[in-house]
Amino acid sequence: WNPHTFPGRLALAALGVFTLIVLTTYTGMVTTILLRREHTGQIRSLTMAMQQEKKICILEANLDSVGARYDIYALAVPVASAREALPKMDASECHAALLTEDEWNAARAGLYDEGDNAKHCNKLQ
Repeated sequence: WNPHTFPGRLALAALGVFTLIVLTTYTGMVTTILLRREHTGQIRSLTMAMQQEKKICILEANLDSVGARYDIYALAVPVASAREALPKMDASECHAALLTEDEWNAARAGLYDEGDNAKHCNKLQ
């Protein structure tokens, strides 16, 4: 496009500015979405917790077997059960808990919430 009249040039300049604003807004929104996704705070794996150097509540019975496979001792917070792990997470003594499937199911079923159904729901994901 190479307009020869003033109104044509003005329309082309307006279209250029509009395109620039739309692209800048889109780029900003995508960046915000990506950054928020990264900072959700969810730890989805033991490796992810270790990479972020987060303290991990781990069942005492499993500490040696997990420690043999992963170098977790510096980050481990030994607990007897999920009943002990969830309050430690509330107190920020650990950021994640490594539980057996039975402990996980019991926590999800509400056996450790002491009658308050919403007490630990934000941790059981």
